[in-house]
Amino acid sequence: MNEGKKLLRDLSRGVNVEKNLPRYTEVFVDTCFHEALLKLTFSAYLLYEQREDGAGEGVWDLPDEARWYRETDSLLRHLIEQADKPFCAEVYEELAEQAKKLRGQIKAVMEVYTTYADRLICFDHVLDRMRFCYEEEDEQRRQMNDVNEVQFVNHVMQFLFEPDDSAVRAERMQKVIREIPVFMTKNKLFSHIAQTLSAYVGGDQTSLERYLYILRSVAMLNQPDESVISENQSRAWSEKLFQTDFSALDEAGFLEMKARMEQEADQLSQVTDLYVQLQEIVNEIYALCLLRRYTENQTELYTDCMDVLRDVTESRFQDEKLEKLEGKIEYYVETASYLDSLLPEIEKWNPDGAGNGGRGLELPVFSMISDLLSDSLFIDLEKGDDTEIVDEAMVNEAVGQLTDQLSQLFGTLAKGVKRTVMSMILAELPPIFQNAEECVTYVRTNVFGCQNMAERKAVVSSLAHLMAEEELFDLEWSDSDDLLV
Repeated sequence: MNEGKKLLRDLSRGVNVEKNLPRYTEVFVDTCFHEALLKLTFSAYLLYEQREDGAGEGVWDLPDEARWYRETDSLLRHLIEQADKPFCAEVYEELAEQAKKLRGQIKAVMEVYTTYADRLICFDHVLDRMRFCYEEEDEQRRQMNDVNEVQFVNHVMQFLFEPDDSAVRAERMQKVIREIPVFMTKNKLFSHIAQTLSAYVGGDQTSLERYLYILRSVAMLNQPDESVISENQSRAWSEKLFQTDFSALDEAGFLEMKARMEQEADQLSQVTDLYVQLQEIVNEIYALCLLRRYTENQTELYTDCMDVLRDVTESRFQDEKLEKLEGKIEYYVETASYLDSLLPEIEKWNPDGAGNGGRGLELPVFSMISDLLSDSLFIDLEKGDDTEIVDEAMVNEAVGQLTDQLSQLFGTLAKGVKRTVMSMILAELPPIFQNAEECVTYVRTNVFGCQNMAERKAVVSSLAHLMAEEELFDLEWSDSDDLLV
């Protein structure tokens, strides 16, 4: 049996606690050390090889991106240098502080680009609704009259409710709601928001704050500190989107705007991909340096990994060295998952912090290491207090702040953009209908009740495309525009 799994079983049952807690610390440290080491090796190999191959179309030469790459490269080189020197705990503590600072800086930059991505998603949705605006209205009306409304709505219901997996159903519902035009008052939306947030009364504050962040993101309300990036193309384009009168675009202007949007999305994707890779490396270095508080480990695997890392920083890529490491990481990832799952519960067995090497079983540090090695690369390591319970006053304050901000935002947006923001918000809230019959009514009314034929055609086409992607229908659904002829 995997030792992590055995420790999990025994500690969860309170078996041999005095013996197993120190052993848990040892296994956690050894497992996470090698997990971080292997992840760092593969992450760095991929990043440096991509840079050597010229992948990214110039993203490496952008001022900010070049700076953060150099900072990450310098941190990695300092870590590698320690492999050839006598072990010094103070050096690793210093490196940990450097990694912590760099991680925070990259996170702040990524928050800005995430905000830009939210805006691109919203405004791209606005443009998508306009894609048939330059056709003859009579022809659009004829095409829409040819669509069998009952059959189409039935297909949508099948798409929504056929899956047995509730998570899949929820994801599909979210996609459909996002596509359907919104015809409701601002106050009705705010009432639905208030009702949704009221469900958090009695829960923990962190969960409420995470949900509010999601709502603020899709509504383009987040305002990160943009001074952490230089004036650049993405920043200028993001600002231009708010200033554009989309309803005044002629066909040439629309096509130009759509092409530019695709260009900006591609550029933003390349930039954010780079920051994801940099953050992976920084997180793994940070975790390794924290783990050096508990181990001076110099295993053969450590030597092999340092050898690969030393090579890649000098632009030497030897696949045979990397192949020696393949297949090793799975054991450490699996074991770490068992050990991580016990962290929230283990404190009751360890009230005095008895543990390894006199340092004790430092749960906050172990929890931080677990977060650093998780898939949530930009997770806030300074967690809020999960024990603080949300009360009605707290929810009312949150509702008031959010709806006030939305009211101000809606007052600055054109009608089409405002409706798009409302649909994005609705997609993150529980459905406003209570049963399948109400869902049918909502879809039929909001789709086929739309009097703008160009918008109705765009919505029908988008929904048909969603359903065709799941290959749930006959060949005639393989092209969403087949519905329109």
